Amino acid sequence: MLAFAASLTIFLGLWLFGPTMGQPTLVEAKGPDVSVGRGKESMPAVPGFAIRPGDVVRLGTNASGTIGFGPERTRLELSAGTQLQLTSLAQGKRFVLTAGKIEASVEGPMT
Repeated sequence: MLAFAASLTIFLGLWLFGPTMGQPTLVEAKGPDVSVGRGKESMPAVPGFAIRPGDVVRLGTNASGTIGFGPERTRLELSAGTQLQLTSLAQGKRFVLTAGKIEASVEGPMT
């Protein structure tokens, strides 16, 4: 019974206080044509720009960018000509790549 209680306590602790996903942010934007479409608006994107579900990140033919996720070390490297929409952060990171190329570096939180 004691082992069950200890296991339950550890499980609940990890579930409630375990690693969390950081807010997606444009951490690097190089080139003249990097923008984010939000609803009917299109805004120039600069480093530090917070990406929200529904946003579409667009990079021109001479641009590149990087999306990071706060305290975790996951990074998405976006190549020139990329168009990427963040569809959801519920139950993981969900994107739709409609043009271009991305490279992902997926790592856990820093310890």
